[in-house]
Amino acid sequence: MSARLLTSLSSLALVVALAAVSASIAGCPKTDVAPTQDAGIAASLEAGSEAANTGTPGTSPKELVAKDCLSCHTDEMLMQQRLTEGQWSAVVKKMITWGAPLDPGDDTKLVAYLSASYGPDAGPFVPPSAPANEMAMALDPQPDGPYAGGDPVKGKPLFEEKCGTCHGPNARGVIGVNLVDRPILYRAPDFARTVAKGRGRMLPVQITDAEQAAVIAYLRTLH
Repeated sequence: MSARLLTSLSSLALVVALAAVSASIAGCPKTDVAPTQDAGIAASLEAGSEAANTGTPGTSPKELVAKDCLSCHTDEMLMQQRLTEGQWSAVVKKMITWGAPLDPGDDTKLVAYLSASYGPDAGPFVPPSAPANEMAMALDPQPDGPYAGGDPVKGKPLFEEKCGTCHGPNARGVIGVNLVDRPILYRAPDFARTVAKGRGRMLPVQITDAEQAAVIAYLRTLH
């Protein structure tokens, strides 16, 4: 395997692994950014907030990102973008057509925040790095532990009842993401933690370990 390919795989693995701990946008690392540029960004954010009074009351732009973007994407995916306001507007509109459940008026607030934070003048994005073997370990299957031995026959109706409304009756996604052939299905503790705690707009699900095991076993039968 070439050094260039190994480096690319390492970066990709790191982004995926960090998704498990991403809870909110921390801001893009900037280098050599002039103070006037930071002032311009702050002004854009303030103007965007004032222009979005029709959005969800009391919800900050960062909360919108965590709620409406990070359910499916990692924060690193946003942080590396350098799009104009028009381009961000097109992206948000596309996400809405694909099922992003933004409330009326929140799109304006979200576009203002994203274009001010991750626009052409946001400065260089410095991707994190780590040894490829460490990242591979972060993605390797885990022991199922208390979620072992689940019955897929019992898992199917449980999934349809508790998850199907958002993830679709065939688990291929509606509002929620596609769950078919996802690596996290073989990291049962990570999967169960997300289900129990929720993520973004996904609310915590009241479910026992045995029921989690059954749902995981069922999802693993789908291809």
